[in-house]
Amino acid sequence: MKKLSPKNWLALGSLAAALLLAVLLVPAAAQHEQGGPPPMQQIEMMSRMIGLVHELSKIAESPSASGVFAVFSLDDRIKEPADQAKFLERVLPEVKDPAVQRAIRSKLADDYKKAGQNDKSLAEIERLITGKVGG
Repeated sequence: MKKLSPKNWLALGSLAAALLLAVLLVPAAAQHEQGGPPPMQQIEMMSRMIGLVHELSKIAESPSASGVFAVFSLDDRIKEPADQAKFLERVLPEVKDPAVQRAIRSKLADDYKKAGQNDKSLAEIERLITGKVGG
């Protein structure tokens, strides 16, 4: 197999970029003609989507990041702060990861405050400040 010179690599990269743009722009232009967003806006949306997938992949690789993400995604699944607090109180004793424990304590402090349980909220804040976040 023949090695490519830097000049050939540059040409090959430029060709690949042009082909990628063509692959993205042709369907985007067709969609735009049918009332969709402009091609460049579609490409920007795809770029953001790829970035989001990349970031979510990085989160999924880390048990701590995945747990923290799950804690702060509860708002999408359990609407009432008191119900969120009950759920977090139930799972907290099983959590071994310190970062996830702190995320739970932080979320509990917010949920307790929203539920009108200021004493419990302050107790969680105190645990976070003092570092006594276990169990």
